[in-house]
Amino acid sequence: MKNIPVLEHDCGDFAIKYAGGEYNPHEGEKVWFIPYLSTPDMMQLLSLSEANEDNTFASLQDSVAPILAKVIDHWTWTDVRSDEPLGKEHNNFYKPSAKDIAGLSPQEIMYLTNSFFEATRAKDEENPQPASSEVS
Repeated sequence: MKNIPVLEHDCGDFAIKYAGGEYNPHEGEKVWFIPYLSTPDMMQLLSLSEANEDNTFASLQDSVAPILAKVIDHWTWTDVRSDEPLGKEHNNFYKPSAKDIAGLSPQEIMYLTNSFFEATRAKDEENPQPASSEVS
């Protein structure tokens, strides 16, 4: 069996903005993504990442939670209100379920979706190399 490597993503940059300030509920917390999706799942996540926080987002949120649960290998996220770990414990880490993810705020779900794409983007896209025909 082949093991797909997991990609670590620091979540300290997630912020909830409110009148007069900003709160970073997942500062010091991380998520590890499995960089693999089926084509239908990829299309569903892309739809969410392009949606606004309106009715379109709300209709996609429930269908995206199971997909995010599949691509999150484990995380150290805690509940914003209780500071309790989210998910089911396994080997000192926690694995979120689709129900755990569906219980997050729309901002958190959008953040996880965008973070998945950020984490899985090929590093070559950030520093493109010239095509072989462009090398002199």
